[in-house]
Amino acid sequence: MEGTLKIIESFKIQHLGFVSLIQHFENGIKPDTVVLDRETGEAWCVKKRMLSGILLVENKEVYFKCETEYNHMSMRFSTEEERQNAIDKECEKRKNGMYWYQLKGVNTKEKPKVDSILFIQ
Repeated sequence: MEGTLKIIESFKIQHLGFVSLIQHFENGIKPDTVVLDRETGEAWCVKKRMLSGILLVENKEVYFKCETEYNHMSMRFSTEEERQNAIDKECEKRKNGMYWYQLKGVNTKEKPKVDSILFIQ
């Protein structure tokens, strides 16, 4: 599976563009890396990694040396139990090779489709 990425979730967020949860087993994805959906021909540029605010606070976020540009997402919680559940879910995602990234369309204005496989160019 080297050189391939799987889209787990994908959103279009005003002022950020596309934010996708990507599963990969690479040693990170460098900024400005282009990824391609060979089925549709659509391509996206990886702008930066989106770190988890709750994992940052807990010193549990995973870092890769090649990822030199970051942003972070923070969440609100009503209870400590909700917060702990969110931490556990985010840690489980990291164990399964899932990380959030900000993307920009190269030849498309559409977000990557869930379950699509992208190839690093």
